[in-house]
Amino acid sequence: MKKLFKALVAVTAVAALSGCAAVQQSGLAADVNGVQISTDALAAQYKEIADLTSPTGELPGTPVEINRSILLTFVYATLLDELAADLNVSISEAEVDRQRREILGNLGEEGLAMAAASSAIAPSQIDTQLRITIAFAKIGNKLAPAGLQAEKDAIAREALIKKAAESKIVISPRYGEWVQEGLQVGNVSEILSISAAELALLQQPVE
Repeated sequence: MKKLFKALVAVTAVAALSGCAAVQQSGLAADVNGVQISTDALAAQYKEIADLTSPTGELPGTPVEINRSILLTFVYATLLDELAADLNVSISEAEVDRQRREILGNLGEEGLAMAAASSAIAPSQIDTQLRITIAFAKIGNKLAPAGLQAEKDAIAREALIKKAAESKIVISPRYGEWVQEGLQVGNVSEILSISAAELALLQQPVE
């Protein structure tokens, strides 16, 4: 079950996003081009995840990590919706419902909710995550209809990077900041130090 939702989350992680600033209004967790998520909404999603995973002792991260994951889903969902509209790509409720039913056939309602929560996705946001997956695939099909799947994924990623570069993404400092180089919400010094360490390992010669 965890693998299923990790795969869905991975689709959103292929895009580079840019822009970072502090959200100044009280009670606001993040703002993407004027689309906002409140701290109350963020807390409600966190509670959904914690209520399902706490009894098993398998919280999908620290409170800080879970909150940042929720914000990432919000950012990606907003940008992909806008990009799809720019390209005249529609994502219907019927498409989301169809994909949800396919997953339900394998997991059932309780299994689906637990799989989502175990991947730091609130059960109430399952349809949002499915919409992200569908939007990304349809954007790739729109931009490279005759391409191989890898080509479609690459061109969809490039389009999303461009969309993000044109967007205003602001995060409340209580949750961190938007780090372009790390493609995530977090502490810039920590993320960049990890990225530098990973780069150093990649550059080591193979013996």
